[in-house]
Amino acid sequence: MLSQQSLKVRILLAAIGGIFGPLLIYSFLGWAVWSNQPWLHRILGHHRFRDWYVAYARVASALLLSDRDGDGFCDGLELFLHKDPRNASDHPPIFMQLEDGGISVGVSWDTFAGGLSTRDALFARPGQRLPVHGFIYIDGVVGLVPRHLQVQITPPSFAQVAQPGGAPVTGPLRVNMAPDGSVAFDLLAAPDVTTTEEGSPKYLTASNAATGDNFASFQIRRIFATGEPIPLSTSPAPVEPEGKDSLGPWWPAKSIPLQMPFIFAAKANGETYVIEAARNQPDAQWFPVGSYRWPPVIARQSLNPNARNAYTGPLKFRVVPTRFWPAPVADRTSAASPAN
Repeated sequence: MLSQQSLKVRILLAAIGGIFGPLLIYSFLGWAVWSNQPWLHRILGHHRFRDWYVAYARVASALLLSDRDGDGFCDGLELFLHKDPRNASDHPPIFMQLEDGGISVGVSWDTFAGGLSTRDALFARPGQRLPVHGFIYIDGVVGLVPRHLQVQITPPSFAQVAQPGGAPVTGPLRVNMAPDGSVAFDLLAAPDVTTTEEGSPKYLTASNAATGDNFASFQIRRIFATGEPIPLSTSPAPVEPEGKDSLGPWWPAKSIPLQMPFIFAAKANGETYVIEAARNQPDAQWFPVGSYRWPPVIARQSLNPNARNAYTGPLKFRVVPTRFWPAPVADRTSAASPAN
């Protein structure tokens, strides 16, 4: 029979084990995530490992909130990502991607649609206020919030930017990241319809406000709508399995034939059109794929299941007739916006 003293010791040891045991396991798993152990990848799989990675990085960020080198990244996050928190030039890689509804699609003029694209361009009608929503990737992952990081948005000369629903500012705008790693702002194209400049590419840039380093740029085209959007019919498309060639592996994809309702030849007045894609669902948001002078014949949809907010279901397409130059004076009152 145990003595009272022995019972107290056992209860104390059990209490210590109950407290420190889970802490030791949590710390060991944190080390495995931090050191990117292959065995943990195999056990968890890609998605769950990424979730653990984000969770442990957030804990590390909360433990060391200071930013000794002033680069916008808190010391805890930099240490977790194997960076030097005392060196402003040694910080995690960062880039920004515009919201694309989980759609990864590109279009082309032949049977292979080339590189798959996400939403890397914006089409702005003069006088239009265009809400823009994007995600910041830190070390290739969405959801890591560096605490001190502010994103500086610099628009092209013919546009202004503003906080969502706020007053526009002249010059760059600083925006904060949301807890999910997203940023939001409005793009306002100047109501100037007298210019004869063709819609050559201009760029909106995103930079780290603390260091001034640009990490993303997006093409902005000023366009003038010439008619209502026209739905496009598509032909059935079999799924092409994933594979690998000299350039590396590729994900499963669909090559979707587009049945264009007309032939739109390039003309001197800058006429063109914008191809848009959306999930094949009622009231789905439309995203621009690109602008073209000649009708593409094929769309290629990536079916990468690891993409953020990945959508691999059926798509619908439409074409928006536009011109890069202003419409004649008589036509301006009837010009319509191509955006929802």
